[in-house]
Amino acid sequence: MEAIKLLLERLDYLLVNPPSEEEGYEVTYLMEDIVTTAGTDGLILLVERYGNSQVPIFPRATSFFLAQQANHPDENTSPLIYELINNLQCQDDWATQINCLTTLQRQTMFDLPWTSLSQAQSVIFPFVQYCLSQHVTVVEGVVDVLQVLNEHGLIQDVFTETQIAALRQRFREIIREGDTHLNRQIAYLNNLIP
Repeated sequence: MEAIKLLLERLDYLLVNPPSEEEGYEVTYLMEDIVTTAGTDGLILLVERYGNSQVPIFPRATSFFLAQQANHPDENTSPLIYELINNLQCQDDWATQINCLTTLQRQTMFDLPWTSLSQAQSVIFPFVQYCLSQHVTVVEGVVDVLQVLNEHGLIQDVFTETQIAALRQRFREIIREGDTHLNRQIAYLNNLIP
């Protein structure tokens, strides 16, 4: 499709000549046009082509569209979140982290079958563990994801006992840091996770 080709050419140009934070909206608009035009194939293309970019707006916008798609998850798009998380180069971008966590949470809330559970296991724990050392908003996102996983009986399917123990240890460390609101959320979660 000629339209997609032109959009990709412009995105590729912006990838090599990164826009300023103020101009980053163009990347989002171009990606939106690709997703609108090509649907699932467009989303797959964005994850494969730009998910591992070191220019933060590219994985941020890609993760945003994945989070939107998670409202209507299907077997073709659900594995994309694992691919994106696994390939992230801009791990310190808290907006991308929140978008990825939102995608995981929504997919779980919609009872999406965890057909790629082995992929989830190898990707989610390192990502969650990393996110627990980030901005408080990201930590809250992790707690929300874990609560939804627990509500759907998936904690022990997604995490090993060793990983659950490591999460509990990290929660104890966070509680010692003293954020009252976050501590209440974590205390509630600690009571739920076996």
